[in-house]
Amino acid sequence: MLCKELIKHRFTVQTPLQQAKWHYYSAVCAYIQEDYTTVNHHLAETISLKKDREGWHFNIRLLKVLTAIDADDSALALEEIEHLRNFYYNKQGLNARQKAILLTLLSLTTNYDLELTKKLHAKSLQKLREQKGWYKWQSRTPELIIFDVWIDQRVEGIHYHLDNYKFMRKSYGYKVK
Repeated sequence: MLCKELIKHRFTVQTPLQQAKWHYYSAVCAYIQEDYTTVNHHLAETISLKKDREGWHFNIRLLKVLTAIDADDSALALEEIEHLRNFYYNKQGLNARQKAILLTLLSLTTNYDLELTKKLHAKSLQKLREQKGWYKWQSRTPELIIFDVWIDQRVEGIHYHLDNYKFMRKSYGYKVK
């Protein structure tokens, strides 16, 4: 539903920043629909977001990693993880949640095994799942693919999907009838 609404509003965006955000949201929609070619096409149009300080650049790179992993392109996934690592070391300022995600992904560079990586980083992934303090997912950030949900589902062999109502109840205590 949301993805269909997004497509309708393509031509209402005016500034380069708005256009880049539209492409990012479209990339997330394509990812959920498992259309990885379209994901990469839209992410190529997000250049003006790389200067933004709200975490857009990190999440664009994260989406590139997740797309490569889900497309079973391990060489590209490792390359994208390396780009993400370089971004982190050049930027030095990720929050605790982003750092936990990055360190988990960096494990894949030594052993490309998601199940083992999940076991090795069980503590930090648990902190992400608990949604407390610095590890809490923030609804106003560009992290639209929730990493801890993604890795759990990926290890189980399930393509990413999010029960928004269940997640929001867990994260924020919302009561949904």
